[in-house]
Amino acid sequence: MTTSGSDAEGYWLYDWFGRFLDHDPGPDRLVARPCAIARGGRPGLSLVGLSARTAVGDPVRLVKRVTAPMPLPTLCSEASGRGGIALRVTDRDGPFAAFHNRMLTATDDGQVRHRAQAIRGWEMFLPLTPVEAMGLERLMDADTMAVSRPNGEAVVGDRARRQDFTLVVAGRDVPVVPNLDALRQLGALEPGGGVSLTLQTRDSPLRLDAALTDLTNRTNDALSF
Repeated sequence: MTTSGSDAEGYWLYDWFGRFLDHDPGPDRLVARPCAIARGGRPGLSLVGLSARTAVGDPVRLVKRVTAPMPLPTLCSEASGRGGIALRVTDRDGPFAAFHNRMLTATDDGQVRHRAQAIRGWEMFLPLTPVEAMGLERLMDADTMAVSRPNGEAVVGDRARRQDFTLVVAGRDVPVVPNLDALRQLGALEPGGGVSLTLQTRDSPLRLDAALTDLTNRTNDALSF
């Protein structure tokens, strides 16, 4: 079984529905929910032991930011086929032995379970570094990041998250995985900073200028575990 800790380096897990895996320290349970990373929040859970973002067969573990007694399963990374990973329970004894070889699942109502026998959408997770997660969350928050076209025309309309690790910006479907470099640029911006970038969409590239708003006059403390 996995123990908790607070000083590990690793990834935050972005789920099929556009949320992050999190630890709720009150009831000491795992949940999938928005974490307001662009506004100073951060997930209470990280994944450590993964040698590369889509590594297969790595023994990995979940680490709680706030130490709490509930045990966590020991896991192994599996290929998901969507640019992310699935997480298979490997415990053969203890409280998770009954779930041996089952997959970790984040359900549509935010529950985290470990009963699935096959990898479908809900069993897929995209490991993101804190900087990548910050960039994604800034891009999705119009109050945090202003976005315009190269001619200066403001991009208006909702920014949204879809299933299958896809965002919607300027009415275009933007898959997360091909745009990780752009998200890293956005996540690394200092307050008041801006950048010109090109997002890969489902059809043609989308050129944008992005700038942090006054709301982001805060530190980047959310980028560390």
